[in-house]
Amino acid sequence: MKRIKFKIFASGCFTALAVTLCLFTLTVISGHTQTKTSENTRDSVLRIPKPHLNGHKFITNQLVKEPFVTTNVRSTIGIGQTLDFQTPVLVINGKSLIALKGNMLFTTLDFEYQQAIRDWLAFSGRFQVAGRIGTEMQAILTSGVNVASGLELGWLVKLMETRNMALSGNIKVTSQSATMINLYDFVQGVIDSGKITPDNKIIKSSPLTRVFGGARYAYAFNKVFGANVIFEIGYGSSVDRTKGQEWVTNLGIGFDADIMPVTGVPFGFGIAYYNTNYQYSEEVIGRPQTALFQINYTGRDDFDIGLILNYQWYVESRFNNTIKFVNALLNMKYYF
Repeated sequence: MKRIKFKIFASGCFTALAVTLCLFTLTVISGHTQTKTSENTRDSVLRIPKPHLNGHKFITNQLVKEPFVTTNVRSTIGIGQTLDFQTPVLVINGKSLIALKGNMLFTTLDFEYQQAIRDWLAFSGRFQVAGRIGTEMQAILTSGVNVASGLELGWLVKLMETRNMALSGNIKVTSQSATMINLYDFVQGVIDSGKITPDNKIIKSSPLTRVFGGARYAYAFNKVFGANVIFEIGYGSSVDRTKGQEWVTNLGIGFDADIMPVTGVPFGFGIAYYNTNYQYSEEVIGRPQTALFQINYTGRDDFDIGLILNYQWYVESRFNNTIKFVNALLNMKYYF
């Protein structure tokens, strides 16, 4: 059974990776061909600069986004696993089940395109898929199986830009759908009521719609070091239908270093912290607290590729259990 689950999971991961790489490659080839055609009258070699201030080229990630109005396409795919996850003791019909050690697997697929309409205005579209599943039956019983997908449409407006700083405002609308398979609550509900009721469903789906507004800020200290800050506040439906509408805040800060200007080595590094107040016991698309480290190749002026390592944690309110896990993500971004 474990081998079958692993094969299905691995197959899904490789399929998602293959689709992502194909879409990203086709988009890059198309954009590169179009841009090369328009540039042939001026130059035989195309160089499109990445977002930069004060001689510093910023290293970006999917969490703490930059404020620059550019045309680009980004793809992020990742997989993660909990660290020494201790499943809580389950109590069903007054009887305690033995808590076992197990793990939960997390998968992420994130694709985004941004189009600069004017030098001060850009439009973006984003698609996300996220999943969570336990590797052992005890973990599946306590945490269930969660799968979610989401679409996001947004506008980015440049408010201010100087030699070493940039400030932009953003507005976005998100539409998400979270599907949760909750075996524990279903079994407990059957025991409590003595039957299966219409309100006691093993599979629950929650459509979520939210509207956000916020600001993005970037500062370049010199050619090597830079910083990004993002703050957003949103309002919309909650995954917990008993709460109706809710307010959401997102805050992130990141620092990066591009060592190429001083060493000639085409690599850069970044660290970041991201926090949001989503309900993590059931929310899938919303991220928990995240500490991030990344290493990027910086030898191209129009292309970014890097490895991101996330350490994430949150508390499940149902069991008051802290979930800690590590993600490894491949992040690719191409500027047209």
